[in-house]
Amino acid sequence: ALPQSLLEKFVQKQVAEEIKDSDVEGLVFCPFCPYMTIMEDQNDKVLVCRSPDCGKESCRLCQEPNHIPFRCKEYETDDEESKRKKVEEQLSMAMLRKCKCCGTKFYKEEGCNMMTCKCGAKMCYLCQTPIDGRYEHFYGQGAKPASAKCPLYTDTRYLHEREVAIAAEQARTQLSQENFVFRESFDPTRGVPDPSSVPQGRVLGML
Repeated sequence: ALPQSLLEKFVQKQVAEEIKDSDVEGLVFCPFCPYMTIMEDQNDKVLVCRSPDCGKESCRLCQEPNHIPFRCKEYETDDEESKRKKVEEQLSMAMLRKCKCCGTKFYKEEGCNMMTCKCGAKMCYLCQTPIDGRYEHFYGQGAKPASAKCPLYTDTRYLHEREVAIAAEQARTQLSQENFVFRESFDPTRGVPDPSSVPQGRVLGML
């Protein structure tokens, strides 16, 4: 047999669903439990749950925890905050490089693509391949690629802009698969251009 407490909660939830369909004027529900009550004052935006097992305060309009003095659109939910921080981290990491030897993270603002870590290891900033310190990996400014793989100089500003744009596009795709949409004011990808607007040729100085 079901425990009495579980059975009572099941009955409460079933009754709540039946009452919800009855379209009683002023009837409001706690978003965290089956508690319901009638609130006739439309200006009263906060529902205080009287259930001894709950007791939470919630916004009558958006069903989120009480967020006074913020308006609904100004209140960031825990889920939004968690996802926003995750996406912000992805956008930041898109511009960083990680030393293959010691793991130090870094980025450059200008200069050539031959990078030397504080541990002495060298790598290409563009493709992030470890190199032995010689310049055979690179081709010179204005030259065409031959056996070399990467240009010695690139437009770092455009490079970072393109990397962030790609990371933002990947984040949007992932959120779409999770059926999650940021409200505009909390969207960290807002204003980040589409990768197509920062073509690879511009990064390489070919456009």
